[in-house]
Amino acid sequence: MADSAQYKYDVFISYNHAADGAWVWDALLPRLKSAGLKVIVDLDFEFGVPKLVNIERAVQNSRYTIIVLTPAWLSSEWTEFESLLVGNMDAAGRKRRLLPLMLHPCQPPERIAMLHYADFTHPLGNENQFYRLLQHVQNGN
Repeated sequence: MADSAQYKYDVFISYNHAADGAWVWDALLPRLKSAGLKVIVDLDFEFGVPKLVNIERAVQNSRYTIIVLTPAWLSSEWTEFESLLVGNMDAAGRKRRLLPLMLHPCQPPERIAMLHYADFTHPLGNENQFYRLLQHVQNGN
């Protein structure tokens, strides 16, 4: 976590607002914030600033970007842009800045499918997945 001081946020969450917003706001966001993490989502973006600029700033200023993988996420141009941005900033994947979270079964693009993801598709295992996700973000591994 030596480079954490250079980031304003611990996590940016990339999700499909219309389809998956309720789960992000009711389940994921409270867990991350209760663990003391600084989180940014689309509803925190600055007014009057182009969406593209807000997304770029959120990715650049966050140690990690969590992508909430669902069929709706895959169909959105904006979420695709968000994942490409973080991938470009850590092209070799050494900093592991892109953290996929599979909420609903779907087939992500190869650049994401090759990454191990937190599996939230089985509700009985979600507590363990939350724990592992928090450990990774808090400890950088």
